[in-house]
Amino acid sequence: MSEPAAAVSAVPATGMLEVFGSLLLVIGAIFALAWLARWLQGARVARGAAIQIRGGAQLGAKEKVVLLQVGDTQFLVGVASGGVNLLHRFDSAVTEDAPPPGAEPAFAERLRQALTGRNAT
Repeated sequence: MSEPAAAVSAVPATGMLEVFGSLLLVIGAIFALAWLARWLQGARVARGAAIQIRGGAQLGAKEKVVLLQVGDTQFLVGVASGGVNLLHRFDSAVTEDAPPPGAEPAFAERLRQALTGRNAT
């Protein structure tokens, strides 16, 4: 009678091993699909590199203004839940890489100044 009890106790261990193996398989599939999605997203961005987002501002809960650049032309567009509208077309560049004089320093610069004990002015 001790033999059936030993067989019954071996079944749950095998069942736990199957559950653990299945769990590892599902987690591996999730990571593989996430990697594939990221890889495909990167390929899509590389093909559409002709349009660049130069800046934007949130105006409300669902409305924002975005500055797009296509070649040498820039477009100011309004984006809302109802669609996208062209607000203005700029023939020359509006934004510059360097911030204008008198602009607030970046967060990293202010943090560096605070850590060194200098007064950020």
